[in-house]
Amino acid sequence: MVDSVGNILLKPQYDDIRVASKGLYWVQVGGKANDDGYIEGGQWGLVDSLGNVLLKPQHDAIESASKGLCKVQVGGKPNSLVNRRRANGAWWTV
Repeated sequence: MVDSVGNILLKPQYDDIRVASKGLYWVQVGGKANDDGYIEGGQWGLVDSLGNVLLKPQHDAIESASKGLCKVQVGGKPNSLVNRRRANGAWWTV
């Protein structure tokens, strides 16, 4: 991923990168594209625009919920919510 002037923001280390919200990106490792071009399998995580890993790619699925929350799924278990604490910026499971 590069910025508008060509500076590298994220080195090529992910199989898929998708915009989550302003300045945040879902990243995926270990998946394969199916015949329709969708990525299947692998693990999802979350990084910021500087490449800082906020959630390691260890989730089977990840998606936006609301008000800064993300829904994640691990090991086929029901979804959990993750949020960012305002005090220190760390991500945690609700």
